[in-house]
Amino acid sequence: MATSRFSRDHVDLSYSCLRALPECTEKLIYLTKLTLNHNELTELPESIGVLVNLLYLFVSDNRLSFLPTSMKNLKKLQQLDLRNNKLKGPFKGIGDLKQLRKLYVEGNPLTLQVIKSLVELMDRKSGKLTIDIAGKDKIKDFKMTL
Repeated sequence: MATSRFSRDHVDLSYSCLRALPECTEKLIYLTKLTLNHNELTELPESIGVLVNLLYLFVSDNRLSFLPTSMKNLKKLQQLDLRNNKLKGPFKGIGDLKQLRKLYVEGNPLTLQVIKSLVELMDRKSGKLTIDIAGKDKIKDFKMTL
């Protein structure tokens, strides 16, 4: 059930059975929101880094196992949804995203070391970054010593 929607600044390709991002996506430099949830993506191309106006990137429920290094170019990115993929980390370049306020990584096979690095990142951002590691309804008494 594809729910494709397009406008000048938002493209929604959720439920489109995508295995790769269309090549033309890199030409959409005015995009502020890209939604790719519930597809079959195994990777995001390095060309994702040219979408420098992105504020929101949603790629939950895919098969991503790593993030491209060009993600560090998305300096305006405020919200990144990576839930339910195959990401193990580390999330190189995420710390360079100064505007990032919400990061969702629930449902990925994260190692304890990666979780610690995310908590340290959250500390460095002095409360300006919220990271959802396990989902609000799944955490009751979670304590970690760094």
